Amino acid sequence: SILNFRESVFKLPTLFINEPLFMLFVGARAFWMLFFFIFIFGAIRYFRSGVSSENKLFVALVICYFLAASIPAAYGITARFRFPILPFYMAIAILAIDYLRQRFKPA
Repeated sequence: SILNFRESVFKLPTLFINEPLFMLFVGARAFWMLFFFIFIFGAIRYFRSGVSSENKLFVALVICYFLAASIPAAYGITARFRFPILPFYMAIAILAIDYLRQRFKPA
């Protein structure tokens, strides 16, 4: 109910003070969410690029396989099933970061 929500919101400041690792957990979650959105942007750029379709299909199948395997195992909580696709995540996220760096480079 809304009363339980209000009580839990009012307890947040004490949670930050009493549990210092809570901020580490929140920061890690925020990092992975940001990383995921950068990956999505990079994936859109990658699949629109002129790379051969066989490479695109392979990368898409590998990522989809590990995402499908990791979603039932609490994708956001445990990283055990996410580790095999991290190199693909990073490579595609780097494509997005490089694009943004070139786009907003000072003249």
